[in-house]
Amino acid sequence: MITIFRLEHQSKPYIGIHKSIPAHERKKILLLKNIRFSKTYDCYCMPYARRYYNALVATGIQIQISQTGNAGSHTEKCDNNGIEHESSSSVTPEVKDADTKEESDSESEPGPGIQWSGNNFYVRIAYSPKESIFIKNLNGSYWSKEHKNWVIKATLENLEALQDRYHKFSLGQFQKIKELLLKKKNPQALEIFQSPEYPKQLLIRLIGYGIDFEYIKQIKSRQYDPEHKRWIIDFDQNILDRLIAHYASRRVRIINRVNSGIPSDYKKSSLSTGERKRRLIHKYGNALKPLIQKYVDRMILEKYGWRTIISYTGKFAKFKTYYMGCDLDELTAGDVNAFLVKLVNEDVSESLHNMYLSAIKFYYEQVAYRADFKIERLSRPRKGRYLPTILSVNEVDRMFRTLSNMKHLAICYTIYSGGLRLSEILNLRVQDIIWDRNQVLVKSGKGNKDRYTLLGLSLKAILRLYFDEYKPIYWLFEGMDKKTPYSESSVQNIVRRSARSAGIARRVTPHTLRHCFATHLLDKGTDVRYIQELLGHKDIKTTLVYTHVTTRSMEKIKSPLDELMEQRLLQKAQ
Repeated sequence: MITIFRLEHQSKPYIGIHKSIPAHERKKILLLKNIRFSKTYDCYCMPYARRYYNALVATGIQIQISQTGNAGSHTEKCDNNGIEHESSSSVTPEVKDADTKEESDSESEPGPGIQWSGNNFYVRIAYSPKESIFIKNLNGSYWSKEHKNWVIKATLENLEALQDRYHKFSLGQFQKIKELLLKKKNPQALEIFQSPEYPKQLLIRLIGYGIDFEYIKQIKSRQYDPEHKRWIIDFDQNILDRLIAHYASRRVRIINRVNSGIPSDYKKSSLSTGERKRRLIHKYGNALKPLIQKYVDRMILEKYGWRTIISYTGKFAKFKTYYMGCDLDELTAGDVNAFLVKLVNEDVSESLHNMYLSAIKFYYEQVAYRADFKIERLSRPRKGRYLPTILSVNEVDRMFRTLSNMKHLAICYTIYSGGLRLSEILNLRVQDIIWDRNQVLVKSGKGNKDRYTLLGLSLKAILRLYFDEYKPIYWLFEGMDKKTPYSESSVQNIVRRSARSAGIARRVTPHTLRHCFATHLLDKGTDVRYIQELLGHKDIKTTLVYTHVTTRSMEKIKSPLDELMEQRLLQKAQ
């Protein structure tokens, strides 16, 4: 049973309903049109009109009409024009319509006016310091001078706060708005991707509020992975097509990250070889272009890498500029050595000196075909021995701990776990991860050589998370366009920033992690021949450089200073 009475607000009548309503009856009350809760009068209210009273009676709730009301001085006694008892068992309304025209919500209802439109709630309310403070504390609220109302961001939290305070939405309206906001906050999407952990299967993730899970449950042999909240199904193109068609028809966003099997779509560079050559030759003047073109064409024919082509071309162009006006085919080894002496006087490094010499030798051997040119008479600088920068295991760990981005962490783990070069990490494909054999295939490494390296258990754990978040299709580490590999400069910046954040003052590059891989293996007693194979070194001498930086043998040697201090301690003890 509910108690109703006549309520006056701003000289307009309303039907007041006592707030003491049983829970099962309150749901029926809140579904009525234009029912509101008034904090001012501490009761529910609705417009004082026959159609609203009839709707209240139609709920089947037993009604008791109060002759005195319960809203203090604002409630008046009912008269013959009001609502009266007909008998003790039933009531008959005698509601007098003040106006035949339906009144608008803003005019016929007490309290604030609240409207919802897409991204915002619009609130009109009489000024009150208390109410203003409440609205200002809501997320994304501001006062619109133009429209003379409050504009509040439409979020689930703001909806619940407004409903708890003003009760302006019926239960049906509130649930509908809540559902729409949830869908907007958490839109529906179907993610389809693959992982080398499941080479012949598809990984499916259904996300979003209210998305249909029943359809995927009908697929035979499907499995659910509760840890990563995804489904695993066998790779069947017909099933995949039906799955996409079903969810697309329900306007679910489709994120298809399945490899289409067309390698030509995934290039190492967006520029063709011809475009690269054109841009390189364009850098040089008209006098040099014919010779530079012959030089570059020969290097391309010999399958040199573009980094080498760019470097050699620049060095050879400088050599030609030095002897501008002379026929290079008539120069002797002495003339070349004179140019190299000039470089020595400019204090160029030994490696740069050697690069100039190699670029010049390539011209005379592969382009000019000078059989009489005495290549062996060209003098190379005496090589010094420079040891690589090596970090301790603790320093490497500190670097990795500074990385919060999953992609950055996966890149650094992969370099350190397998001792990869920068170009090798960028050219890794998803199919190069041999999950069940714990191997990484390095395809066309330095010198166009293939090799296998290590896929550690820790790296597998990181890659599992990486595939789940980034879902690479072809390249293991994709660029922004998803078609080309990650950029070199980005990897270099990742390593440099992580070293700086870890408090390491030495210069650290991606190649430093490769050095650390080899040295730490040697420290643990790994045979140097195995390390040579893992690194892809052609000559064992290149690998033996790490014997000069390993601590394995040095740990057995005691410093004479330590011996001296021990003797002092013994003498003091005696």
